[in-house]
Amino acid sequence: MSANLPIAALQPSSTIVNIAENAESNLIHLLVEKAPIDSISKTFTSDCEKMIASANAQGLLQMVLNDDGAMTALFNISPKLDECVSAFSLLASLLQRIPSDQEQSDVAAEVAETIFQAEKFDPVKRIAMLTSLYNLRVDGVERCRLLEMIIRLSSSSPQLNQLLMEGQPVGDLLHAPSLQRLLEFWNVPLVERRKLYRIAHQGVACVEGSEKRKQQLLLLFLETFEKTSELDADAVEASVEATVGAIRDPVTLFVEQRSMLRTPAVLALRDSPETKPLLLLLEIFANGKLEDYDRFVGTYESIFDKYGLSKQECIRHMRLLSLCSLASEHEEIRTLPLLRR
Repeated sequence: MSANLPIAALQPSSTIVNIAENAESNLIHLLVEKAPIDSISKTFTSDCEKMIASANAQGLLQMVLNDDGAMTALFNISPKLDECVSAFSLLASLLQRIPSDQEQSDVAAEVAETIFQAEKFDPVKRIAMLTSLYNLRVDGVERCRLLEMIIRLSSSSPQLNQLLMEGQPVGDLLHAPSLQRLLEFWNVPLVERRKLYRIAHQGVACVEGSEKRKQQLLLLFLETFEKTSELDADAVEASVEATVGAIRDPVTLFVEQRSMLRTPAVLALRDSPETKPLLLLLEIFANGKLEDYDRFVGTYESIFDKYGLSKQECIRHMRLLSLCSLASEHEEIRTLPLLRR
């Protein structure tokens, strides 16, 4: 269950292939050549050659990361995406030569953060580079954090949101059951899962027609709060959002709606006078009848405007759910033959 992300065509570039015998050294010279005039340190080449000669992979990586001219050159080696990604992949492969696992992880995080924060460069190239790093690393927590960065960059503009759509590598990964299985397989700690679920939910929310995926990811986020004492303002806000979502579409989200009433974060809405009516309405949709709904409206009519709920839509859904409940209670209704046209 590696879940590699083939976002970009990460084919080796002709530049890198042709210089493979002395790849690192020639890449350094290529960066110097492509860097804007006077933007790169005068000792950059000699300093990098020393790192190569002493097999100091960590030092070489950090030398490139910390030189603004070299980073500019890395992104501008070619207008072609695959050329830039191939050059970056060569640098990222140096991580595997760092002997300490912890140092490898620390430097990988530094590489990722540098690429993620490089806002002046093409976001498509940044996403492809982070994807390359994601595919190179095997640690679950590292991959989890890289996936967060990829999602955040992909949701940063309408042009990039398409990467989060179904049928795209990242979008297909952001189905709640698939993502949950993947994080369990990676043995990712609960706190890290919580952060990724929230970011995944926010990313999917940028894509039209993804209400069910969005709701499922939001519930995964809420389920990471096992005790009400863990709840913060963001969790309360998410609980309200999830509850409103389930009330707006209780038929499509019927299964999710039922599971919510066992979730401590959602049940905690009962503790506040402001949000208690919202939970009561959810309980009516899950277990109540039409007369329960009518009584609720008479007592808490203001809640509909407060949370942007349509009374007309709610009554329509409530009637439909009541009909389904009635059918489940009576054998003669359940066994009625279908009417033929």
